[in-house]
Amino acid sequence: RLPGLKICYSHGGGAFPCLLGRWDHGFRDRLSAQTEATIRMPTDYLVDMYADSLTHDAASLRFLVERLGASQVLLGSDHPFDMGERDPVGKLSEAVDDPDVVAAIAGGTAARLLGVS
Repeated sequence: RLPGLKICYSHGGGAFPCLLGRWDHGFRDRLSAQTEATIRMPTDYLVDMYADSLTHDAASLRFLVERLGASQVLLGSDHPFDMGERDPVGKLSEAVDDPDVVAAIAGGTAARLLGVS
């Protein structure tokens, strides 16, 4: 109903990345037989969903990137709030070894999403 709508979750997506398997399972086992043909598996919609990188935890950030892909993760800082990350790119680089992934999250994904690349 809303083509082109993009959704961006803050705080590393919260519980959202951890619930994807449960949502797909529920769709397969309960909803797929009851829904319109236009509704797809929940994870099919990930191409329109984004999350910021602000997890304050390297393992959580790596899981987020693994689950959503670097193309769906944007740099988060929480600036100017006191829970913010002083060096978000540094924390990203500590958590992720691949320089291409770091570059995407540090700005490439946002540039693409906003149409400024």
